Amino acid sequence: RSTQFCSTPGTQCFQKNDGWGSCLPSCEPGPNFQEPEWNNWWCKPLGPRSPGAAPWVQQKCAHGGENCAPKGCCATPGQQCYKQSPYYSKCKPSCEKGEKEHQWDTPWNCEKVGMRT
Repeated sequence: RSTQFCSTPGTQCFQKNDGWGSCLPSCEPGPNFQEPEWNNWWCKPLGPRSPGAAPWVQQKCAHGGENCAPKGCCATPGQQCYKQSPYYSKCKPSCEKGEKEHQWDTPWNCEKVGMRT
């Protein structure tokens, strides 16, 4: 908490209370149910977010043309998971509603799924 800088890529220093902060990918105010004791987190961001994606992104997020909706994230930096239809989503740098990659394709609805990497 004193440095307000995280060395792990993709993390942010969040304030838990007056005396503690920690580097996390995200933070929700209130109790953290993964901690052994019930304590509320304030989740006030301290300092800048560390640049880059967190180390788990390459293992857990969608690659290439894989349907990204089930994972909700993209492994390639700068890409966003966009819905084409209720059955298919893909990681792309951008999306325009109604666009088609091929003449026979279903038009993209471009609803965002998860956060941009």
